[in-house]
Amino acid sequence: MFAVAASFSGIVHARLSRDPQHYLNLLSSEGEDPLALWGDPDDDAEIWNAHNPYDLAPRLAGTKVFMSSGNGQPGPLDPAGTVSDEIETSIGEQNEAFAERLRELGIDARVELYGAGTHNWVNWQRELDHAWPLITEGLGPK
Repeated sequence: MFAVAASFSGIVHARLSRDPQHYLNLLSSEGEDPLALWGDPDDDAEIWNAHNPYDLAPRLAGTKVFMSSGNGQPGPLDPAGTVSDEIETSIGEQNEAFAERLRELGIDARVELYGAGTHNWVNWQRELDHAWPLITEGLGPK
């Protein structure tokens, strides 16, 4: 369906989360109905699996893939005084598992698990700069 896919600190393995209910709380905190996404993570597990990038990874065969994330520890681009970020810690674990899944499937991907870095725009901007050549190549003429 897509020529190129990129993820910057993305939720790429929702079922790996220590607490899937966390996603519902996140949606609630933004004023959204959390069950309107994919239902309850426990009661509607099949629906969650059907939308989970980790489970959908075989569909990426033939697609140019870029993925990146930090590990939640303050990194060189984070402002002074930044503390450990549990959101990026969880996302980093998901991205490690997703990268391994892609390797198992023989899907070529550019993977940047850059270590120290929290869930913030300054890291994503750097990673977009890294991904841009692959994205433009993927969007070019066929």
